[in-house]
Amino acid sequence: MVHNDLPRSYLLIQCKNELNKMVEIERLPGNVPGAMINLNSGIEKLLERHAVKHNDVNDIKIKFSGDGTKVSRISNFVIFSISNMSTNGSLSFQEQQTFAIVECSETYDNLKKCCKPIFDQFNSVLSKKEWHIGEKTLNVEYFVSADMKFTQMLLGLCGATGEYAFPWCKVDKEGRSDLTRPWDYYHNPSIGRNIEDMLDGNLKKSFGCKHMPLLSLPVNHYVPDELHLMLRITDVLLRNLIDDAKEMDGDSKVRRMIPIHLKKIV
Repeated sequence: MVHNDLPRSYLLIQCKNELNKMVEIERLPGNVPGAMINLNSGIEKLLERHAVKHNDVNDIKIKFSGDGTKVSRISNFVIFSISNMSTNGSLSFQEQQTFAIVECSETYDNLKKCCKPIFDQFNSVLSKKEWHIGEKTLNVEYFVSADMKFTQMLLGLCGATGEYAFPWCKVDKEGRSDLTRPWDYYHNPSIGRNIEDMLDGNLKKSFGCKHMPLLSLPVNHYVPDELHLMLRITDVLLRNLIDDAKEMDGDSKVRRMIPIHLKKIV
């Protein structure tokens, strides 16, 4: 029995087919679930919306972002997105777009195997500096923004505790805090990382490189995520504050005084 208020099944099928025609969904390789839309079409849609809203801005900055997230105890996802950074102010949902989701843990081997089509498309897009949208020609520059862990994996570097863990230069762990060097020492181009040297395959001379970089983007186009930096700095400051309060409370107990410093923080 079919009720008059229920839609016909063929109408639902037609609606589903029309929605599928709007995006080009591709399945990612490997044994883990994952899907992506075509990166070229995603960037083109961002540029089309930009051309309508900001007709006077022809220099575009496209940001490629990625991050891992833990959904449950046994479920991890890696999410990739692109966004338009050319306009001031906060990014609206129309200026950013998620184009790939992969159910896997955030490791170099998983990214290399499961996300190979994503990186192949992005590397091919890097050579396309001009996009023709209607009658306009837009000059596009590409950037990558991620937290430190994801940035190091994209560059094939060692972990944050490694000797040469800094993504942008070849200064070792002890040299980063050496205040005896002149102020312009770290501005010397000779200590900066070069993506060409990292891609030549000679990992022993690449200062902390364990794997080949997944992207051929220049290192100076990797931008650290300010939110993660702020949260990490806040964590360190808060930990120091708690340690100081516990130490002061310990001194208060020795002097047979009521410990109140930690309670003030809480």
